[in-house]
Amino acid sequence: MTKKTAFTIKILAVRFLTAIFIISSLSTQSQAQLNPGYKVSVKFPQVADRGAPKRTEGSGARGGCDLGENQSQLVKLKAIAPNNNIITSLNPHPAIYVYSQIVNKPVDFQIFELNPEKDIYTTQFSLPQNPGIVKVKLPETLKLQANKIYGWRFIVRCEPAQRDADKFVEGWLEIKSLTAQQLERLENFPENPKLQAQLYSDYGIWHETLEILANWQENHLLKSEWNELLESVELKEFANYSVNSCCQVADSPTTPVNTNDTEIPKTDATKNNSWGGNL
Repeated sequence: MTKKTAFTIKILAVRFLTAIFIISSLSTQSQAQLNPGYKVSVKFPQVADRGAPKRTEGSGARGGCDLGENQSQLVKLKAIAPNNNIITSLNPHPAIYVYSQIVNKPVDFQIFELNPEKDIYTTQFSLPQNPGIVKVKLPETLKLQANKIYGWRFIVRCEPAQRDADKFVEGWLEIKSLTAQQLERLENFPENPKLQAQLYSDYGIWHETLEILANWQENHLLKSEWNELLESVELKEFANYSVNSCCQVADSPTTPVNTNDTEIPKTDATKNNSWGGNL
């Protein structure tokens, strides 16, 4: 073997090994883009407690929402949110997801500013006929400010004449923004919901992560990611419930949206309930 031949073989070997290294080092994102069945991780990162209310319902006197002695230990209402109950979103009018064991009851829903509390949006709707995850889509007329935290409240009127029997769940909502680099990465995968969900999760954006997986909940390719996301925030027991978009609120002149500094009067539910109770 001549020196020239040996040198050529070495060059080819180096190129071959380099190619193997590049292929084996393909990022999870690239592999998932090439293979729709590839598993990505959408575990939501750990979040710090910042003082938001608990995710489980508060309640007053016993009333029409009680499920009977055999079901007394069942969770009636639960915010589908991270452990600290702060829903992060890039959308100025996102959706709020709430699990409800209660059915066929009227709901008062509120978005409000904190410290001091001031309603900026209220609406009413009825719960569906079956237990499940209720999606409340806020109207486009409601444009919440970026880098600001708001409160939300989901009040079920169990007994119209007995407001102290209401059940409710509440939490916080934070509108965030991403860096130009993060937005650019998202734009690289416009038709790959699995990768987008992973990136939103990596960036700590709960609403968009949940929204993508909820829209594809029945798709077997994303079912495991849906389960993984809820399990990562200790909500695994709700993963098999369907998402019901029963409560999308249409824009309407009667929709009480606050666009200035005047305070919208509180509903009877807010006036008559004590929200400092055991959540």
